[in-house]
Amino acid sequence: MKNLIMMMMFLTGMTILTTHPLMMSLIIIIQAIMVSLLTSMFTDNSWFSYTLFMIMIGGMMVMFIYMTSLTSNKKVNFKKTSMMYWTLILIFLYLNLDYYFINQTTMTNQITHMNNIKLESCMSKFMNYPLSMLMILMMIYLFIMMTASIKITYKKHGPIRQK
Repeated sequence: MKNLIMMMMFLTGMTILTTHPLMMSLIIIIQAIMVSLLTSMFTDNSWFSYTLFMIMIGGMMVMFIYMTSLTSNKKVNFKKTSMMYWTLILIFLYLNLDYYFINQTTMTNQITHMNNIKLESCMSKFMNYPLSMLMILMMIYLFIMMTASIKITYKKHGPIRQK
């Protein structure tokens, strides 16, 4: 679980460093896979993470088709110095993750305790403490995607690609 969280943090840093839209969409797809894996680890059934992943892939397919028509021959460039700084920060965080982040045994105990309690429905697990942060993160993500799609399709500015 610690490695999965570190990989998600690394991909977040890579998203900041990339400028190519196709590389960003690839990173977002990998992030969606990791978030769905993390969500399925927290619950007994994985239908919620599967649904989340399928919605993300559907949206990313539309964005992929749109971006390939815009930037078909653009070269992917990485900034090596900023990537090196980001890697050093992540190595430091990885070494100190046990002290400052989630202790895996306490998190496992909390999840086991949550699974042992008889709740009315499976969705009520997402509103309790460990998973409520994940639900808030998904709501924020969906809000950002909604505002981004509204800004992209704003009628006054017209299409992004000029003829």
